[in-house]
Amino acid sequence: MAIKTIDLLHKILDFVTDWAGTSTSFHPQALQDTKPAYMRLLQIEALLEAFQLNKNFSSVSQEVRYHIVGTDQEFGRQEYLQEFTHLDYFMSGEFLHDRAYQDNHAYVIQQAVQTALSHFPGKSTILRRAEKPVNLKWMFNHLFRYRRKIHPFTKETVGFLEGFDVGAYFAQVLETELNLKIKREIIEIDHILSLIMDPQERCFGLDFLVEKFEYPHVDLDSLDWEWRVENF
Repeated sequence: MAIKTIDLLHKILDFVTDWAGTSTSFHPQALQDTKPAYMRLLQIEALLEAFQLNKNFSSVSQEVRYHIVGTDQEFGRQEYLQEFTHLDYFMSGEFLHDRAYQDNHAYVIQQAVQTALSHFPGKSTILRRAEKPVNLKWMFNHLFRYRRKIHPFTKETVGFLEGFDVGAYFAQVLETELNLKIKREIIEIDHILSLIMDPQERCFGLDFLVEKFEYPHVDLDSLDWEWRVENF
């Protein structure tokens, strides 16, 4: 079994959709009482480390300033990142501040520029002259926020209905059919996000991840079942 950034992306989307709830805390310690969520976050953090997407790879020497909208407050990077968890660091796109702009993102940059040129041919000279015509962090943040919002609509909704009702079942079938269409249509967005995350398109074997990054190799389905039996 090999794991790529596309798998990490889906793990994160599943986690924040199904297990994070309204919590804004992505510290493993805060989730220890909910074992399925806790183990998922440990898996995510191990993969963020493996793909060099966590806070350990941040550079506080980067000359980036942060402002709070509507105030005069300004922060340096060290202060801004102080309270960030590894998952916060990733989801905010901060990892892109710690990479060279042209760091093997050629395909993504080319796709963005070609699309802009086709939509705004009159601006072609400006785009070609721009030193950085593609802001990768903005691109990532826009796509990730959108992908996070739409993720609940990519899941099947058909399941066992207590007190089976044909009308309710039919409604679930229609919902699932639409969700599957959405899932098929977002493949390109997932591809672009995974390339931004790891332009080298690396993959790591499970044994390597367990040994090198302490990736928790657990049966999540069994964990979920046991937790639900104990708590409901």
